[in-house]
Amino acid sequence: KFLKEGYKVDLVDNFKRGLELGLYRTNINVDFVSRIYFLGITGIKDENLFPSELFTKKELMDSFLEYHLRGIITREGLNTLNQIIKNNNNE
Repeated sequence: KFLKEGYKVDLVDNFKRGLELGLYRTNINVDFVSRIYFLGITGIKDENLFPSELFTKKELMDSFLEYHLRGIITREGLNTLNQIIKNNNNE
């Protein structure tokens, strides 16, 4: 399997919660998006692609997560994401 079972369960649970809350689009192929997410998370750890002299781990994780979420969220999800980003920037 491409994902450790626990990791895949966490992703699927996250999608279910996001759908129930109206934050994620309903037309999402969860298996496909989970694989893309996994590929992205492993890809940003590649020091050749993302050298630590240019990108901090926090910057990579925050930027990737925002990039990922913007592709799967609804308008309500976008409002929530923007509020979270605004709150984090004010801390």
